[in-house]
This record gives sequence, structure tokens and C-alpha cells, in this order.
Amino acid sequence: MEKVVDAINAVISGSHFLPDALSNNSQPPVSSGPGPLPDLDLERVMSALTDRQLDIFRMIGQGKSNKVIALERELSDNTIKVHVSAILRALELKNRTQIGLLAQKLGLINDN
Repeated sequence: MEKVVDAINAVISGSHFLPDALSNNSQPPVSSGPGPLPDLDLERVMSALTDRQLDIFRMIGQGKSNKVIALERELSDNTIKVHVSAILRALELKNRTQIGLLAQKLGLINDN
């Protein structure tokens, strides 16, 4: 109960309160970034993806959201999500950030 009172008093006085469980620095961070990129070359990426997936791959590399990609390609948000999932699976990537980083690494970023 004493910690609750301390927390309330800290907030009332304009200070901050951080519970001990959150201030313990021995906990690993929740996210440590996108993770390492697999060793993929341009030929492997181009052969693993359909033309549509490659187009979406490039657009993700340009930093475009699913919604923007859907609008620009006149497709549904859900269709874009399906393509993103297929790209992740085909290239054995873990997340969208890795798609963007790989597209940039391979020089697949253009203004189209």
C-alpha cells in the first residue's frame, strides 16, 4: 500500500513514477530491431517472387504503407496483406521492416 501512496504523491507533485518491475534493467528489451537479413541476392529475390509481389516489395522499400500501396495499385488492403505474407514466406523474412531493408540493400528502390 505504501508504494501506491508514493506513486499517487509523485504524480500529484508533477513527478514521474516508474514501478520497480519496469525500472529493473536486467530485463531484455521488448524489441531489438528487425533482426539480421538473410543472405539473399537479387537473382534469388526475383526468382522467388511474382511480378506483383516484386512490385509490392519495391513499394515497401520506398516506405509505403499497405493502405497507400492498395490505393496506388487499385487493390484491397487485404490483397496487399496477402502479398506481404507471401513475400515474407518466400524470402524467409520475419517482418515488413526486413522487406524494406532488403529492397534497399538490393537497390530495388525506384520512383515508379
